[in-house]
Amino acid sequence: METLKAQLDDLISRLENANDFRLQLDDLVSVMPFNRYEFVIATLLSRQKLTYGEYMEMRNAYIDRNLYLSIFEISSPRGFGDTWAFGHLLEVESDLKRPNKKIDPAYSG
Repeated sequence: METLKAQLDDLISRLENANDFRLQLDDLVSVMPFNRYEFVIATLLSRQKLTYGEYMEMRNAYIDRNLYLSIFEISSPRGFGDTWAFGHLLEVESDLKRPNKKIDPAYSG
């Protein structure tokens, strides 16, 4: 996250009214999915201080650095198992089958 913050701060410095923009950020209300980073990136794109290609490079580099961060966004143990763990197991052992009542009539989740 520190790398991304530094990259965005450098780009913000290139704005004509960088200090005013930083003050605006201090007062910004963030509500999912509209947050500080979305606002900064949208502003930089609209003011042509960041190209779409640069944005994609920045985005992909962040995802590469934080490959498993999405695992921490899974909020329930069942969601973790269904969303991440089963998919990971299928990558390791492709013969596994998702449990269901057809395979095992006693299956209850």
